[in-house]
Amino acid sequence: MFAAGEGDHGYVGVHRVYADELPIVARPNAVQLTFSTSESLDDVASRLVDAGHADAAVLREDFGSMLTVTDPDGCGVQVHRAAAPA
Repeated sequence: MFAAGEGDHGYVGVHRVYADELPIVARPNAVQLTFSTSESLDDVASRLVDAGHADAAVLREDFGSMLTVTDPDGCGVQVHRAAAPA
């Protein structure tokens, strides 16, 4: 299940975690934050590493790139490159 509600400054997506599949977040009642940026993901990752977040890394996949980093609660945070305005 996926549902999204759009707004002027972003959207919220709700996913159901299926028991048979790899969960998005590995614990009950957890939240995963995903952000977008108009900046270079490599620049954002460098700033995060400089600020003490050593695990900040840019992953490049067939579908695109994203930055991942662990928040202070131990949850993964993703940052995607924002789509260019139409």
